Amino acid sequence: WSDLVTIISPGNMELFAKAVAGGAISVLKAREVFAKAIARGSIESGLREAETATGDIDLDAIIKKAFDENPEALTEYKAGKLAAINVLIGKVIKETAGAVPAPAIITAVQNSLATS
Repeated sequence: WSDLVTIISPGNMELFAKAVAGGAISVLKAREVFAKAIARGSIESGLREAETATGDIDLDAIIKKAFDENPEALTEYKAGKLAAINVLIGKVIKETAGAVPAPAIITAVQNSLATS
């Protein structure tokens, strides 16, 4: 139990909460990290690993693929149907399997639409 108390210390929970709230890791990834942290005995190593794994995802390529595979949503969005962006965002979220926080995906998709 003493190891568990050390892992779930206020300082470690603060690190964990900041990583999630700051968008460094998604809620889905946070669940994995927390489970691994308890198994390993360290939240810090789990957070570093999760942040690194998220950084390995080529979000631009995934967004391009979503645009290429959903030309009708792209056309509708450009024609003024702003809700069509939700189709594209959903496809990117599905493709990243929750590894990238949704706010980061939304921003990236919006930026890509603005420059396309």
